[in-house]
Amino acid sequence: MSIPRLETIDEHPRLVVDGRPFLVLGGELHNSSSSSRYAIRTSFATLRDRNFNTVLAPVSWATVEPTEGTYDFGLVDELLAVARTAQLRLVPLWFGAWKNGMSTYVPAWVRTDPARYPRAEPEAGAHSEHVSPFGAAIGQADARAFAALMRHLRTVDAGHQTVVMVQVENEVGLLGGSRDHSPDATAAFEADVPPGVYEALAAYPDLRIAASWKERGCPRQGTWTTVFGDSATTDEAFMAAAYASHVEVVAAAGKAEYPLPMFVNAWLDAEIDASEHVPAGGQRPGVYPSGGPLPHVAGLWRRFAPSLDLLTPDIYFGSFEEICRDYRAAAGGLFIPEMRRDEQGAADVFLAVGNHGAIGTSPFGVDSVEGTEAEALRDAYGLLDSVAPLLASHPTAGVHLDEARPEVEVHLGAFVFSARRESTAGSP
Repeated sequence: MSIPRLETIDEHPRLVVDGRPFLVLGGELHNSSSSSRYAIRTSFATLRDRNFNTVLAPVSWATVEPTEGTYDFGLVDELLAVARTAQLRLVPLWFGAWKNGMSTYVPAWVRTDPARYPRAEPEAGAHSEHVSPFGAAIGQADARAFAALMRHLRTVDAGHQTVVMVQVENEVGLLGGSRDHSPDATAAFEADVPPGVYEALAAYPDLRIAASWKERGCPRQGTWTTVFGDSATTDEAFMAAAYASHVEVVAAAGKAEYPLPMFVNAWLDAEIDASEHVPAGGQRPGVYPSGGPLPHVAGLWRRFAPSLDLLTPDIYFGSFEEICRDYRAAAGGLFIPEMRRDEQGAADVFLAVGNHGAIGTSPFGVDSVEGTEAEALRDAYGLLDSVAPLLASHPTAGVHLDEARPEVEVHLGAFVFSARRESTAGSP
């Protein structure tokens, strides 16, 4: 039996499960919804009759390795058992060294040993609970735990294929400053730029940092500021190479045990300030996590983390279609592991799948969605499920009509398809 994989079909990447293209009609649970057996069962119970076929659920390093070198997969096994009973596929979200630009899900033995696992410094000397990606020990420890998780999944799930993909870390990047100023990070910043960066510039000329490099005559030796200048753009590229290198160590160790498709997700920049309630937005690196897998540093991520299959966006704000286009171009395919769960989000699912060939979507916090939002998402997924077998082998288009765009005309092969909103008495 072949394991789930990404495969190009008619020039589109598709997730193949049980030998057939599989459209992820997913929903992501809240961060605490897999923190106990009771929470898991309660959360999955809310998903009945909602037309989901896949659940994205956190798996935290702190619960998997509470004592260094001793692993506890009890909650992972509960997730698998409950998902199988509900006839749902599962995408574990590895909350390892970082989650939402923080290090809140690392084990206590990492948290209490800053000498072994140094903290990042958004400003020189500034205290932070964010482990630095420049410490070798944190990458090795994170990779060992993730490899143990993937080894366990291969042992207990390869015959079932409940797990179809895995997310590595969650919204990585540095908050509070554009780069890490810890001693190890400063030493790396003041050393010669790694050769891989020049390789990324050659392969991905749309990197944002390419403009300042060309202004300096495309030098191929020197420190980061010598080669690219002293700017937040330089800092962000520096951090992107560092985080991608860490994630590669983790992902490669996991794939050596069980080579399921793997991806990272991004907290996007936007013309809004970051909110305390919704981790999204920010106009400067450090307000949004600096170094995360955004399109303007995607080339560095692809060069330094080749074991990843996709870079993916968490879409809450901004131009939905533009973000989809950017990520499909940057990563060679599209999956949306987090997005709005309201009626707008339900409608945007059709754009992602119909216009951008997304292998799936996953609104966040679906275990607490209620009322009209729940009905809109249930309806959208029910409609998509009815045509899912056709999507891999036919041209598709998606529309989302609203007050700003009440009518649209789509050319699909030899046909022209028109859709428009009409207002009738008592109905919008």
